[in-house]
Amino acid sequence: PGTSSCIEDCDAGTYQVASSCTACTAGTYSSSVGAVSQSTCLSCPFSSSSPSGSTSLDACVCLPGYTASQNDVACAECPTGTYKASNGTLACSECPLHTSSVA
Repeated sequence: PGTSSCIEDCDAGTYQVASSCTACTAGTYSSSVGAVSQSTCLSCPFSSSSPSGSTSLDACVCLPGYTASQNDVACAECPTGTYKASNGTLACSECPLHTSSVA
């Protein structure tokens, strides 16, 4: 049997499931347009995550407790005596006086 209809290509950050587009899950991204498999959604690097539907590696940001390394390619653990409470590329902050953290 022939094809009786056409379906619109899915945007980057999504992939085809039946006749609709599904967003890549949080912690993954895809720059592919017209993707037909979840396997096109690539995982963010270790200790980073991204919102669902992300379209590029740039959407992956360091998790709390990690900060961007000097080359901004990977996330590094905050050293002992420092912390970072939110996602992003901000530097780790010094612990307040009379407090500490364990790396």
